[in-house]
Parts: sequence; structure tokens; C-alpha cells
Amino acid sequence: MPSLFEELASGAHDCQLVSVHGVVESADVISIAGNLSGRLGVLVDGLIVWVKVDTGDESALNSLLDAEVEVSGVAAGIFDGKNQLTGVLLHVSSLAGIRSVKRAATTPWSLPFTPMDGILTHFHVVDRSERVRVHGAVTYYEPGIAVVIQEATKSCA
Repeated sequence: MPSLFEELASGAHDCQLVSVHGVVESADVISIAGNLSGRLGVLVDGLIVWVKVDTGDESALNSLLDAEVEVSGVAAGIFDGKNQLTGVLLHVSSLAGIRSVKRAATTPWSLPFTPMDGILTHFHVVDRSERVRVHGAVTYYEPGIAVVIQEATKSCA
């Protein structure tokens, strides 16, 4: 079932087989209890869905960088120490659950080097967040960087 980020973040499809369409922003091989698995960051509806795939094939994962993909996997949430949802995760049993729709025009390793003082000109963020109203106590504030608001036992950064 094709799913939107908002549906996944609501928990409506928790533990269900879903599919998402997006662009692979990051690819890593991680070790969990001595077992290698892949972790992809896939940009879906302007937000990152984390994909855990049961493979340690670094080359295959890296070949997906910047590609447009369809990912089919089991929906889950990522929770913090207060058991609050902080992200969306899909569990994928193999690379067969990730279909490349459109390969990247170029690989990241073939791009020319950019001088450090030129990085900012390549940084773009599109924020499509809707304004929300909250009520709570500010427990941490760093001007222009972060604010943490707490209401009873729940908090949000």
C-alpha cells in the first residue's frame, strides 16, 4: 500500500507492509550485535524515512545514493527514551524490497570537490511545515538553533 509520511508518522500503518516513493539521501552499513545491515535515509514528502535493510552490501547501498526509489517494507516508529515517536522506520528483508525508479544522474564520488567556503551556496532546504500552536514550558532555548517545549511528561524539540 503506498503511504505518505504523515500516515506513517501517525502510526496508522504500524507493523503493516507499506511502500514509499522517494530519493535516497544517505546510505550506511551499520553493525547491530555483530550483524551487518544497511540503513538508508529516504526523502519522502520532504521528510526522512529511515530504511533498515537486511544486507551488508555496501556497494549496492552506495549505488542507490541520489536515486529515486520505491521501498516496500514493514512500517515502524523510532522512539526516544520517553517512548515518544521521533521518526519513521521501514524494515526491509532484502535489497529486493528497494526498486530503483530512476538512477542518479551522477555518483557522489564523480562530483568535483567544492571548496569549504562554497558549500553554503549548494545548501537548500524547503520547509513545508504547517504552523502549529503548542502550550508548555520552554526547557531549553538556543537562539536561532533550537527550542525544547515540555507539556506534562512529553516534550518536543
